[in-house]
Amino acid sequence: PVVAAVLGVALGPLLALPAGQIRTSLKLGATVNDFSSASQRLGLSRSADLSRNTVNAQANFDVPLTSKRQGFLPLFGELSANLNVAAEQVSDFGTLSTLGYGLNWRPTPKLTLIVSHTHDENAPSVQQLGNPVVTTPGTRIFDYAAGRTVDVTSIAGGAPAMSGDSRDVLKLGATWKPFTDHDV
Repeated sequence: PVVAAVLGVALGPLLALPAGQIRTSLKLGATVNDFSSASQRLGLSRSADLSRNTVNAQANFDVPLTSKRQGFLPLFGELSANLNVAAEQVSDFGTLSTLGYGLNWRPTPKLTLIVSHTHDENAPSVQQLGNPVVTTPGTRIFDYAAGRTVDVTSIAGGAPAMSGDSRDVLKLGATWKPFTDHDV
């Protein structure tokens, strides 16, 4: 296998608000993966030359909304919103995206609450798409439904038409530190 990657990151304050600095990070990257294999099974030779190149970009923003430390709406404690967006171009699959956002709230030094949502898309692996199809007759498996062992023709390998997956993740969290001098 041949793997090469390059990644650039820039981060820091973007803009000053009454509650504090908007902080951001920007990432740009590219990856090259090449994989070759050869196998022989039951007298049949199979080979695969697979590659995947990706280019990706990501941006994250943390925006303070209230701040006791900065004296901006101090009654609400420390409240901030975050946003992250990403796009990835995958050579053998297409464009994938990620979008996430959330709120972090610390009403007191002892209590922190978080809520966030992320939607992201992922491509199947290059092997899942491009591995050679291998057919093996006479494979013995146990059929749990029938309760017996049977001989089948096993078919394994890549599926070029395989679709990607997408996920939605909702996080709700709370952290309570009852003692300020000790971690519990």
